[in-house]
Amino acid sequence: MNKFIITKALFLLSTLQFFERIVFYGTLTLLLMYTTKFFNFSTENAYSFWGLFLGLAYTLPFLGGLLADKYIGFIDATLWGFYCLGLGCFVLSLNGGVVVFYLGVSIQLVGFGLFKSNIGNLVGFLYEGNAQIKDRTYTFFSMAMAMGAILGPIIFGLCVKYSGWHLGFALSAGMILIAGFYFQFSSKRIEFVGMLKKPHISFVGRAFLIMVLLLIMFFVFLLLKISEVANSLLGVSSVVLFFILVIRAMRCTKKDRRKILGLVILIMCTIIWYAASLQIDGSLLMLIQKYLKHTLFGWDIPVTFFSSLEGFFGLAVGPIMIWFWTYLANRKRDWRVSTKVAVGMCFAFLCFLCFAFTIVTAKLWLVPLLFVVFGSAFLGISDMFEIPIIMSAVSRYAPNTLIGTMMGLVMMRNAISGYIGSYIGRLTLGSGSTVQLMHYFYVFVSVAFACLIIAFMLFIYRRGLTHLLEGKSSSK
Repeated sequence: MNKFIITKALFLLSTLQFFERIVFYGTLTLLLMYTTKFFNFSTENAYSFWGLFLGLAYTLPFLGGLLADKYIGFIDATLWGFYCLGLGCFVLSLNGGVVVFYLGVSIQLVGFGLFKSNIGNLVGFLYEGNAQIKDRTYTFFSMAMAMGAILGPIIFGLCVKYSGWHLGFALSAGMILIAGFYFQFSSKRIEFVGMLKKPHISFVGRAFLIMVLLLIMFFVFLLLKISEVANSLLGVSSVVLFFILVIRAMRCTKKDRRKILGLVILIMCTIIWYAASLQIDGSLLMLIQKYLKHTLFGWDIPVTFFSSLEGFFGLAVGPIMIWFWTYLANRKRDWRVSTKVAVGMCFAFLCFLCFAFTIVTAKLWLVPLLFVVFGSAFLGISDMFEIPIIMSAVSRYAPNTLIGTMMGLVMMRNAISGYIGSYIGRLTLGSGSTVQLMHYFYVFVSVAFACLIIAFMLFIYRRGLTHLLEGKSSSK
């Protein structure tokens, strides 16, 4: 059966993801400018803090997945994380000094750790359907992510321009509180097909877990204070933890090991893609702020607005992708997973070629911004071939007992990408304006061709990867 229905449960989970994306991208787009302007961070130190934020936001879901698998279940882990996000936003809205800033970000990061790896698992448990239905489910879910990625930079950017840096966090805290309460009372009426029964845990056990989370929060706080050193350490640790997760996941039957190996290859191939896509919230924003004229009809466009373009185009292409996957499925011509990911890498290649042309035309009015728009359009299309497809593949092929761990592996990939992304951003730094502009050009072109090479490798190896994941050949 290929019928896909957007249920109330899917809409509710997508709404939670929408609010999380508002907070994540709203915070991410402000970090470089906020830390350099108010706390006098050097640009290099600001990139380290930005990379550490990304790394921790995607390393901590490793723990979130384990807690969900073994102790509190996916629903409670998602709720705990969502409420931590709200609390972190509330602390950041207090307009305090650097200590309050570190504390608010620390609470946020623990929230991301519990939320990110588990919300996607809940979506996978909504439908007992075939692979094509899973793809369309996660494509709709990714549309909610894209909408949050659009509104986060816009809301936070307008708040900064017309009110202050902290209003966006206050609004986010209120929205999260309302949505969290609604989900908490509605989740009891949702049927999650195939989800393992929630582990039993006593009151004392819950209290102990809360103490553990507080200790993790304190440790994160200390890491943020030494971001330059911690970012490098976390980059190495993320790689180590990634392979620890792989080894742990491989402790299963021979048939499942082949599937896990196929998923690991897919996930590793997208590390560069995600590190590249993060530049739209990092080095590209710094480029626009420093070197490109971003005034239109006398209005100085908030720089964070450009970060929302990727989500806008991703949202626009989402319904088309749902129709396209349905069209192929009804004709039994669905593409291989590796083919879909390879196409996404090709769009990323076109994206960074456009970004490179912004350097060539940097002295002109409006033209470089048009290249930013075109590049963001290609990246938004790329998102629809990467994010939902990888999440769908994990939900489809990973054993039920390891779904939380495998989704944590995806988050760990993002942590590695965060470190690589911050390193890519630092490569754009130079001694003079002309030299630095050329650094941007070389970096963007290098990233573009790295994506193209990986796309070529995925396409060449598509049959072998399909055999690992399914044990048989596929159509395209």
